[in-house]
Amino acid sequence: MAIEINKTPKPLTEILSELHGEGFIIYAGAGISIPAPTCAPSWWTLTEEILSAFFKRVPDEYGLPGDMIIKSEIWQPEIIFESFAKLFDEYLYKVFPVLDVAQSNGNHRIIAQLAKLGVLKAVFTTNFDIYIEKALRDEGVEFEVIIDNDQYDELYNQLSSQGFGSKFLLCKIHGTTERPDTIVSVASAYKSSKGFSPPKSQVLQWLMKRYPTLFLGYSGWDFEHNNYRKFWDRTGPTLKHIYWNRRPGETGGPNFDTIFSSCKNKFDFCESDLPSGWLNALKQNVSLGFEEIENQISTIEDLSNQIKDKRQEFLNNWAMAISEASTLAAVITEGIHFSAAFRTKLEQTKQQQAAQVQVSPEKMAELQRKNQEVTAKLQNPSLTADERATIMQEMFYTQMEMQLSYIKPEEKEMIKHLFIENRYPGITDSQIYRPQFLGKITPCLGRFSAAEAIDIALDFINRDIETQKKQAEMQAAGKSTQEAFEFAQAEMDVNRAIFGIMQPEEEKWKPAYDEMLISKEKFFAKEIDRAAFMAELAGICEKAVKKDMGLEIPVMDLLSKLVQNTASAPTPEEFNERCQALFLAVTMAAANFNSHLMKTAESNALVKAMMGGVTNAPSVPDPAMIQQSQQAMAAKAKELMALMQSGEIDGTEYGKRMQIFVAENQKRFQPKPIEGKGSDGRVLVPLEILSAYDNKIRELFGPAFDAEARFEGDKISHAEILLEMCVLSLWLTIAQAGDAESGQKFQVLMARGDFPITSGNASVISFLMEKNKNWIEKAMNELPARFGQQLCTNLVTVSKLTDDIELCKRATLKSLEYTDGKINESNAYEVPYTLAQFYENRGDEINALKYWNLALDGVRTSVPPAFTDVILYHTAKLTAKNGDKQVALKMIGKLHPNYLGNEPPFKTPARDMSLQLAQNLAQELGYSTVESALQALLEQ
Repeated sequence: MAIEINKTPKPLTEILSELHGEGFIIYAGAGISIPAPTCAPSWWTLTEEILSAFFKRVPDEYGLPGDMIIKSEIWQPEIIFESFAKLFDEYLYKVFPVLDVAQSNGNHRIIAQLAKLGVLKAVFTTNFDIYIEKALRDEGVEFEVIIDNDQYDELYNQLSSQGFGSKFLLCKIHGTTERPDTIVSVASAYKSSKGFSPPKSQVLQWLMKRYPTLFLGYSGWDFEHNNYRKFWDRTGPTLKHIYWNRRPGETGGPNFDTIFSSCKNKFDFCESDLPSGWLNALKQNVSLGFEEIENQISTIEDLSNQIKDKRQEFLNNWAMAISEASTLAAVITEGIHFSAAFRTKLEQTKQQQAAQVQVSPEKMAELQRKNQEVTAKLQNPSLTADERATIMQEMFYTQMEMQLSYIKPEEKEMIKHLFIENRYPGITDSQIYRPQFLGKITPCLGRFSAAEAIDIALDFINRDIETQKKQAEMQAAGKSTQEAFEFAQAEMDVNRAIFGIMQPEEEKWKPAYDEMLISKEKFFAKEIDRAAFMAELAGICEKAVKKDMGLEIPVMDLLSKLVQNTASAPTPEEFNERCQALFLAVTMAAANFNSHLMKTAESNALVKAMMGGVTNAPSVPDPAMIQQSQQAMAAKAKELMALMQSGEIDGTEYGKRMQIFVAENQKRFQPKPIEGKGSDGRVLVPLEILSAYDNKIRELFGPAFDAEARFEGDKISHAEILLEMCVLSLWLTIAQAGDAESGQKFQVLMARGDFPITSGNASVISFLMEKNKNWIEKAMNELPARFGQQLCTNLVTVSKLTDDIELCKRATLKSLEYTDGKINESNAYEVPYTLAQFYENRGDEINALKYWNLALDGVRTSVPPAFTDVILYHTAKLTAKNGDKQVALKMIGKLHPNYLGNEPPFKTPARDMSLQLAQNLAQELGYSTVESALQALLEQ
């Protein structure tokens, strides 16, 4: 169902009579300043020019993507500015005087003359430039510029009590270049009362109720943000009329139907070039003496190029003055976003997630219960071989059902029948190869069709079988057991490596495969040992994956440069500024650094410990252990070779038995379970393992910590807090990801439509809180929002891991304090819906609904939260349960992506649950369909 605005534009000439008859106001965007002689850039052009100037000053060794694309349909310039504003903060404001290097154009002159005539009552503008002011002064118009919230409050009181005064009103929403301290960059305009605040909105609402509004040169993308969306819902029913001017042939823009759904009958598009079309329309309606303006209107290419060159020179100088620390931070965090390959991968991932089948909580619980029952049966020591084989088959089919539960039904049936029909004897009926075959099919499904995935998986299984046969033949031909074993291992290592990076486009993986073959030959020729061979394979795979994903920027090298740059700061003040850049780089690109940490021995030890194992078995076994293993394998190989030579077994059976023995033999290298339990009944992770991983993270920032101690001594400084927050942010990733029990619970809660609050390992979290307790309180009280929101994010994460509602409440309220109690793009991640789920889990539905409703505001931001589906489902569910069924259904209609809502980053089971809830509510309210219910309710 869609409520649509009439997209057929009216000629501007038709609407001017109404506008001039009763007076009107203008809402002006950057487009009015684009024509000559102003030649100001559009937001996209300005964004491109700023980014081009910045990236031009980046040294080649920083490794920017070779396929960089600055402009994209995926991201609006406002979103790009969002990230750069976090990094550059107030320095970004210094770029805006570039908008004042020219003269007022025809649009500004027409505005000034209409104001002088008294036809135009006021102008609201998002522009920072001062060309309207120049034109008003040239025409001798008395005017008042309204910028600050206090001015808007005063103006509203005046309008409410006395109406218009004697001066023309120029209301600048985002500030002015004449007062740089008032500028609210696009990136931060929606964060608090500094942006589209209540004082500004109430003045605009007062004016729009009394006068029609003409939108000129304005894209409308700002209105996708939450503060504006709420404004239009509130103001739409009472406004006079909106006329939205577009250039001839212009389409696209934000979701007008959704934004202006409350006033669609009072919204019209009009069409005119600016300023020529506007001037011609005016001349047909009123004589104002526009001869001078008419003479000025021309597209003067030389002038435009001169102004652009002047602007570019300004921007180049601005970019060159950006500090090395900020430059490094920007490349680390934002460089990949301009890679064409990275953007393609994002879109592909989104499509794959949308295609996944949602599994009901009941179905998932049933499969898990059945798997546990089958596993328990195998523990019976008195089972016969046939009974064990039957149970193993039952276990395989249960686990297959679990693995295939998220794929399309037709693909699932195709794969299941491979095994039911025993399509490939020796594989689909083998206890050894059957699970391996399935285990290779499922990861291929995201890259290939089901039929292709089956063929590829079959090919790689057959490769392994042939390798095992070759191993046996080598031994039969007199090769040593060790030599044959190393050959087989190397062949299978290469097969596993290339399997992980294969794609439909051969050119994306074939070069990596060729490199692997070269490494394999070096290993066979004894030029490198096995450890070096495996390291080369891992490096080749990582390089190929990063290239495919557009992740070729050497972030670890750049982080090292940034840390060294920070540590070399000459003064405490400069050190603090560089620590800020370092903090932003680490927290905004944490995934890159965690990827590096996850490969370390310390991380491996911690994960094993959290899973129940210890790491007292070394990651590289001692020579005696290796020798024992090799002797055992040699003896077994000799035994099996004798059987094969006597004709009792063939090469295939040799391979199967040898594979089983190798698996058993490897158990000697596996760590024994930890016996100690923590306060939560989970594994008590040894302190030495926790400390080793903590030290590994701190190694990344070692020089910066040393410099902080040199500058500040024992005092807890803001710089130290920022460095400690870097460590904590990286720590929390493994604290969440390294626990199998939490991961299983996460899936169950997601399938139930909940926001997943899962506790972590108590010994890990206790270690973290003990390490960080000395600075957290000071940080909560003193950090500005720019850094404090990240602290709130970390504390919300800790609250989930410890099931601590009070900590979650404190972090949530602090995050909201930074944003004047509102939810917008700058709030801490997962605020406030974590607190809402906490309350709901405890049966407090009143407070739960309060925070779910607040979280719903975040759904209406330009980029909806990842858990949008969950937020909408729970808010609507509790609203309906509270007796407001119509409100709940309208909520789904306005915000669900199947109706009028924005598309969230990924789909969760709660999305379909909201649709089912909508169907139930529609029936309970007496409607035959959801669509008919929404049509009626949203008309009200």
